[in-house]
Amino acid sequence: MDQSAMEKKSPANEFITLWVQDRIRLIAPIVTLVILVVFFSVVTERFDTWVNFINILQTSSVLLIAGCGITMVLLIAEIDLSFANLMTFLSIVLCALYVTAEAPAWLVIPVVFAVGLAMGALNGVFIAYAGIPSFAVTLATMTIFTGANEYITEGMPYYKVPDLLYYLGNGYLFGIPWLVYLAVVIAAVFAFVLKYTRFGRQVYMVGGNAESARLSGVNVKRIRLLVFVIMGVTAAFAALLGTGRLGSTQSGEFESLLIGGIASVVIGGTSLFGGVGGIGHTVVGVLIWYVLRNGLDMMDISIYLKTLLIGVILLLALLFNTLLQKQQSR
Repeated sequence: MDQSAMEKKSPANEFITLWVQDRIRLIAPIVTLVILVVFFSVVTERFDTWVNFINILQTSSVLLIAGCGITMVLLIAEIDLSFANLMTFLSIVLCALYVTAEAPAWLVIPVVFAVGLAMGALNGVFIAYAGIPSFAVTLATMTIFTGANEYITEGMPYYKVPDLLYYLGNGYLFGIPWLVYLAVVIAAVFAFVLKYTRFGRQVYMVGGNAESARLSGVNVKRIRLLVFVIMGVTAAFAALLGTGRLGSTQSGEFESLLIGGIASVVIGGTSLFGGVGGIGHTVVGVLIWYVLRNGLDMMDISIYLKTLLIGVILLLALLFNTLLQKQQSR
């Protein structure tokens, strides 16, 4: 009778098991996000308010935009350590042209996009065609951008940005910040490209097995170059909107996003080893990151302890990511 009961249950159990295993990389972060929301709602007084919810969405929007580019980079099994410093560099270029050179906004904004594209292409050429590991290349360009930022600003901030960017960074439509709308649209475009286009499929192929992708006719070098170009353009978009939201910029402005950007994508379930993950994972990961930071701020914990806790969570996320990769390989 026990055997008969097991036979009756096995198809459903097998279906549920396979369904969960197939989506565990997304289910686990969603469960983590729900647990964090419930926890902070219970232990703090102001976390579960509409104002705080909007604040989390607005604060996380810039990182989500940058995270779309980071996701693509990780999907091809590469890494970019320079994107946050590039964002600062592009922000400074924006304000230096607008304030010091008195160039009009209609000219400055396209120039920033062009510079972002060029810097992404620079990384991509060294990685894809010179064969230098992405870690080494982007570590070098990160240092270059830092030096350029310090040289241009000489430690002095800029306090003026184009009115359009300030409005997009701080304006609201139907009670929702413009930043949130823009971040959702950009994330949706990236999700569509990765899921429904030939280029998106090739990105996953290169990250899954570059040699197999090459033998299948994929121009692996071209895909790698294009991904880093896209990362540069994404960094430009994030820098423009982030600068608009702050209304100013200075050396080191966005450099703290380096850890948050990579951590959010990884916490969301995108593999560090390439070929697994996507924009949906990044959305959840970014929300986890900012819910955690927001909740810890409301708990009035020491800033030093917050940094420690975030580091521990990042380490656990990396461990979880690696274990999932091994499990799925088996």
